[in-house]
Order: sequence, then structure tokens, then C-alpha cells
Amino acid sequence: MPKEWQEEEGLPPNVPETNGCGARGGSPERVSDANAAGTPSDSGEAGPGASLSNTHLASSRKASQSPELDAFHQKLAEERLFSADGYSGPVDCPELFPRAVVAIDWLEESMRITWDETSDEPLFRLQELVETARDNNSPEQYELAGQLVSVHPIGIGSGRQQRLEFRLDWPGVMLAFSRKGGQDRQHANLQLKITGEACLLIGAMKCRQQAEQMIEELGGYSTDRWIRRIDVCLDLPDVDLCEWMLPAFLDQRFLSSASRWNPWDGRQGCSGFTVGNMKSLTLNVYDKLRSTLKQSEAYQLGMRQNRWGGCVPKSATRIEYQIRKMWMDQFQISQSKEVFQSLPAILHRLTEPEKRPFFVMTTSKIDRVNKHQSRAERHPDWMKVVGTFRTLIGTPTEPLRKIERGQLTCLKAGQMALGYLTSFAAQTGRLIETASDLLDTAKALFEINGFSDEMIHSKWLKKALAAGTLNEPQSFDFGQNSEGDRKCS
Repeated sequence: MPKEWQEEEGLPPNVPETNGCGARGGSPERVSDANAAGTPSDSGEAGPGASLSNTHLASSRKASQSPELDAFHQKLAEERLFSADGYSGPVDCPELFPRAVVAIDWLEESMRITWDETSDEPLFRLQELVETARDNNSPEQYELAGQLVSVHPIGIGSGRQQRLEFRLDWPGVMLAFSRKGGQDRQHANLQLKITGEACLLIGAMKCRQQAEQMIEELGGYSTDRWIRRIDVCLDLPDVDLCEWMLPAFLDQRFLSSASRWNPWDGRQGCSGFTVGNMKSLTLNVYDKLRSTLKQSEAYQLGMRQNRWGGCVPKSATRIEYQIRKMWMDQFQISQSKEVFQSLPAILHRLTEPEKRPFFVMTTSKIDRVNKHQSRAERHPDWMKVVGTFRTLIGTPTEPLRKIERGQLTCLKAGQMALGYLTSFAAQTGRLIETASDLLDTAKALFEINGFSDEMIHSKWLKKALAAGTLNEPQSFDFGQNSEGDRKCS
């Protein structure tokens, strides 16, 4: 281990003091009510198959009725997770893992930016630096919003991705943008990526604030912003992955709604495992102490001070959920601010142990061929993980609710129609300002291609029959109708 981990002089400047291996100095007033804290959970009793040993969820039902506890959780979420430090914890509670910390550990955000056309001097200066960087074939240094950044000779994006001509970065953060685009999300003209190193050493929210100040100084303001990926992790110092988590996983003692999972095998043995897929939702559980030793000295010191309570543990485990836009879309969480506001509800959903859990460990091996898998008893230590995660992330104001399939299909159909028609209008020089303009464009498109009413009706009829939604009009032959019958008909 690096020598600096054993010497207080090696700590980075301006770090908070710590009380040995416990909470940071100044934190007791933030966790003064923690001894009364249980574990927040969804309202209602546990579903079928709930384990009687799930004391962490049981205590949470009682404690969730306490106004003091709700205020305590809200304070954690607002003042710790979204603070300059960017993490919440530790909490002194016998039912939770001691010295545990929850943090945002990765953030990717896209934006639609509108630029001030009356003052383009900052962007003009940036363009000069890009050209100089191309001539020198190396990034140019530039101070922007009080932060020294590197201006790269080329931007990012190719193919179907929006081309972003400017690319700036500073330690652990990348900001790329363009003067063009921004008319819709498909043509987003700004991307922000905050890596785990920056989240650890600076804080995700502080990096995000720095990026906002840079955009403002360059004469831009956002009209739309959304999260493409956000990672939320639970760091557990002094928890050995190989003691129970890894053996339980390798022995198939877990339930999961995911269709994929695999161990992290390597030359030095298995160091963790992954559940889920890289397009939507991923859970990584791994030996954080081993992975930290491969990182830079600054990263190692940051882990020691910000995640491990000021000392190096004998072992450390990280439980990390990587949440992507595709997963959030099914709950119609579309704006960045909605993601941050919904983080407690998101994590409560992801850690749900009873109702079709995304992942939960059990005390016995699961027979995946036969039924009644949900009756397997939940592992008490994993329930302790759930309780710790939920307590440190805060209490959700309301649970997540999936969009109904019919609404989702309607939304996708509308988005596809809007995209095709606006693209056609742009390519042919048609002006679209209203919904009527959009309908006129659709009519013009059909006329150009010679789509007759009969052809349109025939195509719809075929699909309605296949979908089973056709209500054919029925006629009845009652013979010759009298004049009175015809008047009544």
C-alpha cells in the first residue's frame, strides 16, 4: 500500500478532519438522530415469501412513521448527496453497515444549448485556440470560469451522432459542444461527462456547476437537459466480498429479473460480478480495495478520505448501480432535475427485495427450473445492504410508476411520425410552425408518393386484423323495409 495512506501529511489539502476510522469531523450534528433511524421501505406489508428475518425492513415500517426520521433522511439527501462533497454518510446505527457511504460516481448529461448571437467573442476566442491546437497537434490551455481547461484540436461525434466541434476537459471531466444543432434531442449540441475520479475528488454536483458556469461565460443557456447515465454506489469499508457475497453469487443463491449475469474472472481470481446489461441497467458488485490499488495516488487518497472514513480498511466492497436513459424512459423521467429528485425512489425500486426484484441474495440455492422461486428466504446480510442503501439515499416522496404499454407505444409512434415529417419538411424546404403545418406536410408526402385512399385503408385494414382491433360494421337483411321502417332506420 502507498506510504501516504499511513501518513496524515499525505492527505490532500482542505480535506475535512476525521475521527479515526469513524465519521468525519463535524458530522455528528448531521447524524444526531441516526440512533433512532431504521430503514425506509415502501409502504404496506411485505408480499408473499417475505422472510421473518428481514428485521431491517420490519424496523423501517415502524420508523417510517416518524417525522424526525423523515426529516433526517431528507437532510441526508439534500445536504450530503448533492453537496460539494457529493456523498452521504456515514450513519451510526446498529442495524446498518458502519462507515457506509452512498455517492454519485458517474454522470453523463446531454443538453440543448442556445447561444447568444449578439456576443460571440468568447466562442471566437475558443475557435482560435482550436486552430492553434491543430497547428501544434496538442491541446491548448485556457482559463474558463476560473477553471484551467484543455482545448482539444478536434471535437467528438461522427456518423449518426451529432458532431460537436469543441471539446474541453479538466481532470475527470469532458465538456463537448457545438454552435449548431439544439433544435431537438436528436441534435443535442452539448455533452457533459463526469467520471468516477472527478466524482470522488471534486464531487459530481460541483463539476456540473463548473460546467454550467463555463457555458454561461461562453454565452450559452440550456433549453433542455437530460441524463444519459448516472451511477450510484454504496461503498462498504471492512466488508469482505469473499466472505459471503461472492460465494453466494457463484453458488446461484440469488434472485434476479435480469437475463444476464457473470463473474469477474481474472488471473488473480474472481473480484466481483455484474448483473444486467450495458444498454439499460447494470449492477456491479466488486472488491473496491483491489481496484483502488490500480488507480492514481490522488484517487487512492480520495477513497481513503471521502469513502473510507480517513483510514485504509482491511477490505472494501462496492455495490454500484449504473442507470441509463433507456431504463429511466419507462418511468417517463425525462429531465435531469427529475432524475436527481427521483434518486431515492429509483434506488428503492432497484433494491426492492420482494416484488420481482432486480437482484436480491438468498440463503439457499435457487431452483430456476421449477416454480416458487420467490419463496426463497432473503439473505439477512443483503437485507442489511438494502437498509443501508435506502437510509443513505433518502426517503422517496412517491414510488416510481411505469408508463402503461399503450401510452408508451403511442409516445413512440408520435415521436417517429414527428421525426420523419420534420426531416422531410427540412429537406424539401417546407416551413413547419404548427400542428396544422405538420398535417399538411403529411398530406403532401402522401400525394407525392401517390398513396391513394384505397391503398391507405387497405394497409390499415391488414394491420388492424393482425392486431385484433378491427370492429367490422354488421348489417342485417330483414327483407323489404316499409317506408316507416326506412324512416326509423
